[in-house]
Amino acid sequence: MDPSTEKDILSRFFFRWLPPVDSLHRNAGNELSYILTTLSRLLPQIIGMKPTKQTMLELLYREGYTVFTRFQILFETTLGAGGEPMGNLFDRPTATNRRQKTDAMPAETKERIHVNVDGNAVKALRSLTLPLPANTAEAKRVEREALRDALMAWCDEVKASLPDLNREE
Repeated sequence: MDPSTEKDILSRFFFRWLPPVDSLHRNAGNELSYILTTLSRLLPQIIGMKPTKQTMLELLYREGYTVFTRFQILFETTLGAGGEPMGNLFDRPTATNRRQKTDAMPAETKERIHVNVDGNAVKALRSLTLPLPANTAEAKRVEREALRDALMAWCDEVKASLPDLNREE
């Protein structure tokens, strides 16, 4: 898939399913690694592409999303002129990224990185990537099926508007 087509699809996806919100509220649902893991699981299932974390991070920056921690807005310090990343945000240990031992690290590097999106929307999308337990309430099952149907309708709409996708299939 052409990189510009991939970026166009990602941009459409973010604005339709994860629009920016005005507040800088922090929770597990809007943590950067949680969002990127969710999209890495979901996008191959629905549209057949798996963008890199760096591509998604650059999209967040380009489209005006705010990436922040408890004490600072990171895009001002982690991106250089022209939107080029100066460091890798994913090397910083978070609750979901325990590749490094955090006990020996300074407190300021242990912060979780968040994005100004609705955490509940991310959690709902992530639920589509997990199997549904047998004892799930009927209302939850219907709600999840409605979300999946809306997502697939959006996917069909995007595929119809991009002729390059139709040729590859």
